[in-house]
Parts: sequence; C-alpha cells; structure tokens
Amino acid sequence: MYLTGRKFRFVDLFCGIGGFRFAVESAAEKRVIPMECVFSSDIK
Repeated sequence: MYLTGRKFRFVDLFCGIGGFRFAVESAAEKRVIPMECVFSSDIK
C-alpha cells in the first residue's frame, strides 16, 4: 500500500465536465492508490 493512512491530494482547475478528475480517480482506484480531489474550479 502507498502512504499508509494518507491520500494523494490534487486540484482540478478549469474542470469543465470533470474529465481529468474522473480519469485520475479511476486510474487510482484500479491501482489501489488513495486519491482525493480537494478543490475544483471552473468559470460557470
């Protein structure tokens, strides 16, 4: 297991429909890597 008890944290800037976040979380889940999006930002 990676980083016991900790998560990799990331921000999703200019997120639109959330494609980057979906891809990162899906890849991490398949590899059992704990990930957490801590902030998402878009204009509208």
